[in-house]
Amino acid sequence: MIHLLVSSKHLLCVQWKDENSKSLLTGFSYQPFKAKKTSSVFSPKESILDINAALKAAKKALSFEGEKIFVTVPDDFCDSVLTQCDEDMSDADGWEYSKWSINQRNVASDDSAYEYFGRSFIPETKSIFSLRISSVLTESLKMSIQEMGGEPVWMGTESSAYYGLNKTRGITLFVNDKNGYNYYHYSKNCFLKGSAKFAKNKWSLSSTDGSSNEQDIFKGQIVIPGKLSYRRKAHFEGKRIRQVEAFKNIKKNDIKIPKEVKNNDLYIATAIINGKANESSINFFNNPGLQQINEDKPIPQIEESKPKNKARKALPPKKQRNFQQFFAYIFFFAALTAVIFRDRLPELLEIAEEKVFAFIDAAPDLIETIPVVEDDPVPYYSDFQQKSFYRSQSLIASLVKVNTLISMEKLTSIDASKGVYEIIFNDTKETDEPIDTLGSLLNYSLRQVSGVDRYQHGYLIQYPIDLINKDFMGSYTPMDQLKSELTDFADIQIKTFDVFTENTLEHTPFLFSVSNINEINSMLTYLENKGSDIILEKFQMTSNEPGSLTARFFITYINYSGS
Repeated sequence: MIHLLVSSKHLLCVQWKDENSKSLLTGFSYQPFKAKKTSSVFSPKESILDINAALKAAKKALSFEGEKIFVTVPDDFCDSVLTQCDEDMSDADGWEYSKWSINQRNVASDDSAYEYFGRSFIPETKSIFSLRISSVLTESLKMSIQEMGGEPVWMGTESSAYYGLNKTRGITLFVNDKNGYNYYHYSKNCFLKGSAKFAKNKWSLSSTDGSSNEQDIFKGQIVIPGKLSYRRKAHFEGKRIRQVEAFKNIKKNDIKIPKEVKNNDLYIATAIINGKANESSINFFNNPGLQQINEDKPIPQIEESKPKNKARKALPPKKQRNFQQFFAYIFFFAALTAVIFRDRLPELLEIAEEKVFAFIDAAPDLIETIPVVEDDPVPYYSDFQQKSFYRSQSLIASLVKVNTLISMEKLTSIDASKGVYEIIFNDTKETDEPIDTLGSLLNYSLRQVSGVDRYQHGYLIQYPIDLINKDFMGSYTPMDQLKSELTDFADIQIKTFDVFTENTLEHTPFLFSVSNINEINSMLTYLENKGSDIILEKFQMTSNEPGSLTARFFITYINYSGS
């Protein structure tokens, strides 16, 4: 196995293997970047050239063939944000909102290409963590590793590498800074980051990612890279901390560490070797999008019971006695362990803690009871049919409302789908447009454009589910009739995609393109009077100049039985 530590100035390669439950270093390479930086700002294109050159040099010292590769990059190579979601917001809607928020908080250059990764905490803290990183960096590294014969297993930030040390209860990483600390919190409930100071026997916390639940920071295990001074150690009095030492409990095998290598790099490598970052932290080598923690557990083997000579009558359970015995056993073995394994006691206690909490947190499977309704006079519509119909009709009603309330001469773009739409229009700084009547405001941006008192307003709005006529739900339109009716639209361009099957139903995607406001309104009126088999999935409109626009309707035709 190999850990590649990528920084802005060098590439560190640490190779190791596991033998008899112990980790042994087998190789080490330090490759400083030789190219001069044209700018102090991180440039993925410049960095990947340095990295590839360093990898070629490292390949001469280490063999990548057949090795599992772990990669870490500095946290400041990425942009991240924690967004709070409404109670009714789904993971998909929250994810789109979170990506939009991160783009608003961090300006990107025009030629930048990003991948977005995240984790949903909606059931726990009604929040979603999102992170963006250059796709040039991730894809190039993955390709380079594969070309050298390695297996790209995990890639993530330096701080998230420590999450693998205690994925069950989570960790809070405190990194020493001149004015205090930078903290990174990782758990099943939330991801947080910010700065911290300790003064007058009190902690002062300041988030840098939009988070507000700092009370979670001191939950779980506190991890400190390196050793704390006596003064700083007093800051964590009464708290359980773990100080990560370079290659502790890892056999070096006469591997010499160059003097140029910083201790912080060695701490990260130690966390990778001793932890399981690939089972807990976000992985840039996986597909972009929301990722969940790997909860895979080994399936216990059931041994066949041996026949007994004499049957014994089962005794009634005594829960209290068993409970007391359980803790008596824990105390006995803890005392025995402290005597025999004195040197490895901290490590063994952490392993035991993880197993105990994993047992406690395990919950039995829920059994769902489905009520049976007999003689229901109302026509049956599946849950899928109802949801798709309501989603489509609510989107249509919201677009009609936008076209009614906001002048089309001002509109620059509309992007609407899955319960939210993004509206951008130009106006004076103090706009009079009734935005508050369109739905719940999720985010807002303002920037000045060319012209006297001209500003671009950007709104992310969650549109409401309006009252919809259920009578239309079962109004089906045969495919031939649909195609015939579309010929009445003179300026419409139609593109049909391949049919696919979902929920045992045939789905035919369409893309309708129009170029004027009259056709937009006509199409919306047409879709308003359609049933659950013609679904508006998404709407996009862009207007580069007054009187010139392009609008696209993303339609799905669902072939319900009986249509």
